[in-house]
Order: sequence, then C-alpha cells, then structure tokens
Amino acid sequence: MESRPERNVPNVHSFGVLLFETVTGRLPYSVDSVSLENWASDYLRGNRPLKEMVDPTLNSFQVEQLEQIGELIKSFVHPNPEQRPQMREVTASLREITAIGPDGAVPKLSPLWWAELEILSTEAS
Repeated sequence: MESRPERNVPNVHSFGVLLFETVTGRLPYSVDSVSLENWASDYLRGNRPLKEMVDPTLNSFQVEQLEQIGELIKSFVHPNPEQRPQMREVTASLREITAIGPDGAVPKLSPLWWAELEILSTEAS
C-alpha cells in the first residue's frame, strides 16, 4: 500500500466535512446544538440515504452523482486516517463524477463565465 503523508490526511477529512455541510446545508453546530457528526451518524453508518439529507434549497441534483459524492465523503472521514484518499485522488474522483475537466474548472477571463457555468449546470440536470 502506498504511504500517505500525514499532513494530507487532515485536509481530506476537513474537505469531506465541508462537502457534507455544503450538500446538506447543515452547519457543524446548529441552533439545536446537535453536532454535525452526531446528526450525520446514520448516514455515515449507511442507515440513511444522502438524498434524504440534501439541503432543501439545493434546486437540482442528480441522485446517482449525489450518491457517488456521498461515498467519497464517507472515504474522506474514514475513522482510520490511513484509509482516506489523497487530495489528488479526490480531485480525480470529483472530476469523473461531475464530468468537469480541468479547463471547465478554471475561471475564464470573461465576466460571463459564471453565468455560462450556471447555464451548463442547469442544462445538465
């Protein structure tokens, strides 16, 4: 097995938490003082589908992509840091899931680039 640098491990875990917060719209500690980790434990144990936890303000998403991203999130927060992917594996997986290549992920000089990105994301759904 390939050795993973220790400094990379916390970054992947933090990114997984941030991605989960983004998908669910849930902050680490909410008004009801329930930690994100406690709230997400059913999902992380595999007892609840991610699509039931999606932020209701998220207008559209593809269930298959969401479930693939959910599996990545689980790997990011794996209890054993040695089992977590490296960031280069994370970016490759996200590119594959979203079908956004390196050129599509780099902002263009055009001020309309963000609008073009929004149109493309709407057309994909």
